[in-house]
Amino acid sequence: MSTPPQPERDLATELAALARALQERRDVADVRADIVAAAVRLVPGADHAALSLHERTGLRSAAATSESARRTDTLQYWCRQGPSVQAVDDAAAVRADLHRETRWPEFTPRALDRGVGSVLALPLTQKGAQGALLLFSPAVSAFTADDERIAGLVAAHAGAALAAAHERAHLRAALESREVIGQATGVLMERNRLPAEDAFAALSRASQNTNRKLREVAEHLVRARAADPGAPGRRGGNRSADPAAPPV
Repeated sequence: MSTPPQPERDLATELAALARALQERRDVADVRADIVAAAVRLVPGADHAALSLHERTGLRSAAATSESARRTDTLQYWCRQGPSVQAVDDAAAVRADLHRETRWPEFTPRALDRGVGSVLALPLTQKGAQGALLLFSPAVSAFTADDERIAGLVAAHAGAALAAAHERAHLRAALESREVIGQATGVLMERNRLPAEDAFAALSRASQNTNRKLREVAEHLVRARAADPGAPGRRGGNRSADPAAPPV
């Protein structure tokens, strides 16, 4: 079996290190920041990078290596066109020299005015991480086919890491919600001498009656109790109705 040339071995090593680093990150914002930094470091033609993710209202800039890159990335969503929008729509890489580009008449002249000469956009298609990775350069025809290949590998690692990070964040949020709801249920059990099922039902009714999420009602109740040493539910405290708590 032939040995890959040194540049390929170096790239494989860098990508493996990137995958490990992204996996170790606990915060989604840190994962996003690492992705754009790695893209500039690993793709030879890139000077700046930005990451866009799909939200309920469409694509939105989620991270960038500079404020200038973030503004250029955001410009696409104001114009409703550009390389990232195209990459997501076509589910394919987009590589363009803006001096000769004609597909985005609103975006291109504004990007050129900002000093952007070339762009390379890669779609992110993993479930939970739809969007695009966008690379910029002030140079003419800055990106090559090999740059596109490397950027595609970075984007693949990025999509997998973002999907995993979002899943971990959702799990943490679910556990935190479960904990605070349990605390609020305990407050109602102690205050009103209720069994657990009835206390939880009272919390649920308050959520429905006030059109607020169950976690929000629970957090409000827990904060109110913690803020008032004489709140109902503490031994020796006033056992009159607590206006901050949900009705039972």
